[in-house]
Amino acid sequence: MNLESIWKPFVLYTCLLGLLTVGGVYLATHSGLYMLVVAGGGLLLVVLGGGAAGQMGASNVEHAGEKGAEIE
Repeated sequence: MNLESIWKPFVLYTCLLGLLTVGGVYLATHSGLYMLVVAGGGLLLVVLGGGAAGQMGASNVEHAGEKGAEIE
């Protein structure tokens, strides 16, 4: 696993935007319940989108069961 390709999205989305979102909700509502709901929803989005952290070109896509053209 290449950790260099995921450190920038981690810092941006988890550390910066996550803290800003949860902190903004807390400042707007002064409620710990809303803060926990937003933090839980953000964690759910991170888990569901965890496979999309790195960039992948078209040449790296593999389709199961498909064979390329054979060269004779």
